Amino acid sequence: MGKKRCLYCGKLITNDKTYCDIQCKDNYNNFEQYASKRTKAFLISLSIAMIIIFLGIILMAARKEIGVIMSIIGGVGVFGTFIVLPFGTPETVKLLGVKKTTLIVRIVALVMLIWILVPFLKDAIF
Repeated sequence: MGKKRCLYCGKLITNDKTYCDIQCKDNYNNFEQYASKRTKAFLISLSIAMIIIFLGIILMAARKEIGVIMSIIGGVGVFGTFIVLPFGTPETVKLLGVKKTTLIVRIVALVMLIWILVPFLKDAIF
């Protein structure tokens, strides 16, 4: 049997255990409880943000400035959601562990948030 990783910290474990120690098991269970309580809010937030982006795209045909602003607001909603609620895929958690997955999700969301806001703010300031 190949080497597995701890589901929380991502360290390699060579035995049939799922976690490297009891602390990681407790932390993983706490994260699972946190995620299960907030999944509905996560999905609602993403849905609202996607609807705003969709409406912004439609409005671009009639009023470009309003459509662009709505699309940016929707993008901020999407990436803001991932910063606040950094839920990755189960496959990523299995590959990297919860700690690294949440860190990567937050970093990517922050980079994308900066990427959509900097050009907008640059145009607004200059």
